[in-house]
Amino acid sequence: MASIPPEIQQLIVQLEQLRQQYQIVQSQRLTLESRQSELKNAISELESSEEKFVYKSIGAILVKRPKDKVLSELKEELELIGVRINAVKKQEQSLMDKIKALESKIKSIAGAQRNVTQ
Repeated sequence: MASIPPEIQQLIVQLEQLRQQYQIVQSQRLTLESRQSELKNAISELESSEEKFVYKSIGAILVKRPKDKVLSELKEELELIGVRINAVKKQEQSLMDKIKALESKIKSIAGAQRNVTQ
């Protein structure tokens, strides 16, 4: 079996780097979506609560705060998380497009070199 040409080796290294970046971005998206789900649940619970004050965790302590203030803060955070999720999804799609293009390029070069050696 012939050794892999340096050009293809370099492209394979780039492909692996892109795949690693993709996994990191995908993990970030999953973490954000988990937080988004938690926020939606918390907002739903607060909206159905009759209490005027609730306890909010700030670091290692709980602080009594007006429910409306906490609800407002959670909704704002939910909105920011949504924006971040959309940005990460775009980054994820961009990386996937680059991965597919690079895979195609590697196959093309390898196929051309196989035809030359035959």
